[in-house]
Amino acid sequence: MSEPAKAPSSARVVSRPRGRRRENPEGAAISIDDAAKRNLKLHLVAASGETITASGSSDLLTVSARTFKRKAPTAAPKAGPRDQVAQAVLDLLADVGIPAEEGPRLIDHVRDLLRSTTSSQSTPVSQADVNYLRQHAGLDDPSVIDDWNPQSEDQLRAEVAVANATTFMMGTLSREEAAQLLNRDESVVSRRVSNGQLLAVYRDGRPRFPRWQFHNGQALPGLPAVIDALSTLDMDTVAVSSFMVRPNDELDGLPPVDYLVGGGDPDAVVALLESMARS
Repeated sequence: MSEPAKAPSSARVVSRPRGRRRENPEGAAISIDDAAKRNLKLHLVAASGETITASGSSDLLTVSARTFKRKAPTAAPKAGPRDQVAQAVLDLLADVGIPAEEGPRLIDHVRDLLRSTTSSQSTPVSQADVNYLRQHAGLDDPSVIDDWNPQSEDQLRAEVAVANATTFMMGTLSREEAAQLLNRDESVVSRRVSNGQLLAVYRDGRPRFPRWQFHNGQALPGLPAVIDALSTLDMDTVAVSSFMVRPNDELDGLPPVDYLVGGGDPDAVVALLESMARS
């Protein structure tokens, strides 16, 4: 059987045992779906060597009296509530610059913070308590007490826990990151922690290193004295980090970090930390 003449808009499509790659005379790849969209007349060569003429329409391709319908694209499955929460957590991590692999530790930290607080719903407030607070709490607008409810209080506590956990993760480094910053092996970092030369805060058995203790790839000057003081003080890591980077009138208006970098006396910083812990 002679091969039918090819129209200018025709493309030669050679069938293969596997795969859907086809080629036209110009050597460009063409698919059956593309052919149908462009309304091309195709000359197919079957595996037996027989030439078959096919015509295409917008959504159908007819070959030797057999019709093949293009498969409609499969819609992506709709995200469920758990998927939406997971994506929200990933978006949060990306927004604040926390690596995605640190996500589980962030969640664990939030859980620990929530466990350390008592649910408002487990300690109901009686009407007598509400009346007493309205009269003696010293509020400018006592009506805010009427708007209080345990569900809103617990939600606020959860939001605070998430904010504190995120702040903690943003303000600390993993041991690997600390080693890279110092250009040292992780074993050296661990040894410096043991010797009181670096401060590590542990979460789920893993050390986190506050960022404020590093300056220009080195440990902060006077850091051992600060670490020694913190070992005897019961202070929140986030609160300490905020103190170390916030301007302080007692240090000539400088943050403790800048004060130490400039050669300031570590004992002055320690005295302020001790005063803060007592208040």
